[in-house]
Amino acid sequence: MRWSVLWIALAMGVVSAPCVFAQGAAKPAAAQKKGEAKTLQTKDGWSIAITYFESTREKDAAVVVLIPGKNDNQAMWAAFAGELNSVHDMAVITVDLRKQPKGKSSPPTGAIGAAKNPMVSKLDVEAMLAFDLDVVKRFIFEEHQNKKLNMRRLALIGGDTGTALAVQYAALDWAKLPYDDAPTLANRTPKGQDVQALVLLSPTDTFPGTNISQVLPVLRAAGVACMQVYSNKAKKDVEIADKINQGLGGNKADKPKDGDKDKPSKLALVPLDSTAAKGVDVLGKPVVVGNQTVPVNALIGGFLAKQLKEPEIEWRDRKSKLD
Repeated sequence: MRWSVLWIALAMGVVSAPCVFAQGAAKPAAAQKKGEAKTLQTKDGWSIAITYFESTREKDAAVVVLIPGKNDNQAMWAAFAGELNSVHDMAVITVDLRKQPKGKSSPPTGAIGAAKNPMVSKLDVEAMLAFDLDVVKRFIFEEHQNKKLNMRRLALIGGDTGTALAVQYAALDWAKLPYDDAPTLANRTPKGQDVQALVLLSPTDTFPGTNISQVLPVLRAAGVACMQVYSNKAKKDVEIADKINQGLGGNKADKPKDGDKDKPSKLALVPLDSTAAKGVDVLGKPVVVGNQTVPVNALIGGFLAKQLKEPEIEWRDRKSKLD
């Protein structure tokens, strides 16, 4: 599968024929800035902590949401979030979902019972999808309406169990029908269908409250792009990555033709031979591309830039004409 990594890297400009490494239109590392901490209120009363890295591209800005695994929290994404923001000028959001260990989100005042139990249940996972990620999307909508970003250029990055949430939420987003506020479908205001790309770090398909197999056909029909990064030393991760890739319409036996280098696939597999790291810990790990070694972060950044920034996706008002 290494050929796919080399081809994707060449097409994205992460590496070039003379073996010159670059991260696209990179800004100096010193330009990296800290995000702004915010608290969002869910419909069921939870206070969800996020950190928001604003883009200077305003209504042309792509936006990326980083979803942690069940044993992680948003602090683990901080350096990578700042890198995506400073190098690629994307708006980036990190989030602590409910019951995230050492996270800053909190239940309603006076909550008892299940809300106070640190164990994550199937109901908690369903609430992460229905409430926590929903309130993040509502925040993105508000920033979109203020012309601070373009929500149609949205990507989700998940680590470990966060990958299952990313896949499931993307499918829920694409299942939302537009408002019935115009005679023709093309002129109706969208409610969702914004997620253009997924990046899955150590993909999993076993998080209670999610069902990846059921929703992959929705994402395949929508043409959602997907990069998967995983250790070759983890047999289960390799199997799940192949399963997701094929569910999205990919085939690891298909090799692109030389003339297709300017048309990178929307599906990318990035197996890591040098590490057994999982989830967010794969960030910064080296990937052998041709006769070069490049960091995983560069491949992810290049993939997202190609999928989110290059397509012509105009900003449009997302307030329903019925309001």
